[in-house]
Amino acid sequence: MSGANTLSHFVFGTHKTHSFRLTAMAVGAICAVLASLNLKTAGYEPALWQWGLLWVLAFDLGGGMIAVTRHERLRHAADHEPAPLRPVGFACLHIHPLIAAACLPGLIWPQAILLWVTAVAATLLVAASADQLKRGLSLGLCALCLILMAYMPQSGWQWLAPVYLLKLIVAPAVNSKP
Repeated sequence: MSGANTLSHFVFGTHKTHSFRLTAMAVGAICAVLASLNLKTAGYEPALWQWGLLWVLAFDLGGGMIAVTRHERLRHAADHEPAPLRPVGFACLHIHPLIAAACLPGLIWPQAILLWVTAVAATLLVAASADQLKRGLSLGLCALCLILMAYMPQSGWQWLAPVYLLKLIVAPAVNSKP
C-alpha cells in the first residue's frame, strides 16, 4: 500500500468512495477559506505561519466532520467489538481551540478551554447513552453548547464552535442505531 493510500485510509477509513473523499476535502477547503475570511474581516493580520495553521485546523475540522460520519474505528476496536468510549478519546485529542488560543490572534483562553471541555463532556454523555438516543442527544447537546458559546467574545472565531462541535459531538453519532 502506497503512502498516499495509507494516509487516505487513516483519515477516511477503509471502504470509502472517491466521491466521499472528494466531498470531505471540498468541505475542508471551503471551511479553511471561510475561516480565513472570518479572521480577516475581524481585522486580524496573522503572520504567514499563522495563516497556515488556521488553514490546517479549519480543513481538519470541516473535512473531518464529513470523514467521521463513516469512520468505523471510532465505533469499533480492531477485533470489531464495539468501543463506545472511542469518540471520547477522539474528542480529548482534538485540542484545536487550545492550539488556536495559543498561536492565533483573537481567541481567548477561557473561550478555548470552555469549548474543549464542553465538547469532551458532551461526547462522553453521548457515548454513554443508549444507541437509539445518540443522534437526538448529540444534536441537543451541540445546540446547548452553541448557546453557551454565544456568551463568549467571538472576534473572528464565530466559525470554530459550530464546526468543532459538529465534528466531535454529532458526526460520530450519525451512524448509531435508530
